[in-house]
Amino acid sequence: MKLFSIYKRLLISLIISLILVAMIWITSQFKEPPQFGFLTVVWILMIYATFEVIFSFQKSKRIKAWFQKNMPFQVFILFGSILIGTIVYTLLFYGFKWFDYWYYHSESPTVKHMIMAALIGLCISIIFSLIEYVSNLKTTHYNTLLENEKYKHEITEANLSILKNQLDPHFLFNNLNTLYYLIDEDTTLAKSFLKNISDIYRQILQNKHHITISAPKEYEMAQQYLQIIKQRYQEGLQVENTISKAQLQDKKMPPLVLQQLIENAIKHNKIDIHTTLKIVFSATKDTLVITTIGQKKTNTNTHGSGLVNIKKRYSYLTDKKITISSENDTFKVTVPLL
Repeated sequence: MKLFSIYKRLLISLIISLILVAMIWITSQFKEPPQFGFLTVVWILMIYATFEVIFSFQKSKRIKAWFQKNMPFQVFILFGSILIGTIVYTLLFYGFKWFDYWYYHSESPTVKHMIMAALIGLCISIIFSLIEYVSNLKTTHYNTLLENEKYKHEITEANLSILKNQLDPHFLFNNLNTLYYLIDEDTTLAKSFLKNISDIYRQILQNKHHITISAPKEYEMAQQYLQIIKQRYQEGLQVENTISKAQLQDKKMPPLVLQQLIENAIKHNKIDIHTTLKIVFSATKDTLVITTIGQKKTNTNTHGSGLVNIKKRYSYLTDKKITISSENDTFKVTVPLL
């Protein structure tokens, strides 16, 4: 990861070099050159305290909440920490010099001392701030990679969940049984049924690592999946569609979201000759809505991991939230279009 261009690195090197040259020149003007001893330990502690202030400033949760989302403000944090570090060191040195004067009878603080202190403070603040800034950039970079890996894991889990459900012996038996009867009754319909199954499995395999896919493709997959389900439940499943292609144009979605929502509806509602499940598709400019109207099964009282998985996947992509509402026999899920 390239953090600084050659021009920025050259500029930083030049600034630090000039500061060091100025420090050496100013120090050479003093009657009493710097000495090593107890005061050296105090001076080291002062530098450490300056580093701690810079560290706390750049790690401040409030400051991060305000500024970290935009690069210009991240640069502001860098220069802000340099300024604060310089001020803190200069003030500490001022107190340090008075302590040296009272107990060791050295020179009292002068303008030269304070200029030198400011220059030293600026130099160490630049170094410490850059170290912390680069460290934060690397942390952010690694966190982003980690979030991406988490998201890929969520997609993989969704794919595995769908594949497990579709490869479940009961599911496979029902589909094969339906296909068996369709071959004798309606060869054309049997071919269409088999093609839908094949297309769905192919799409699952093709999109298993994709973060998003086009909303029209996702919607088409969901309709193919519904065709398979409808062949099994016949009149027990009713589908109402008010979505136009124009509403989904240029929009994206995480893959297999609609299929998971359909599976939830099938799993948690009764479907037979006497009990009908209705699934309604609708859309707005920025959302797609699936409404299920049916009689809920008494042995399930939650929509479980499917919705949790979808919410997590959306949380990695957008701040827009999935909304869920339930009233009597109606269950509505609204998902954002990206």
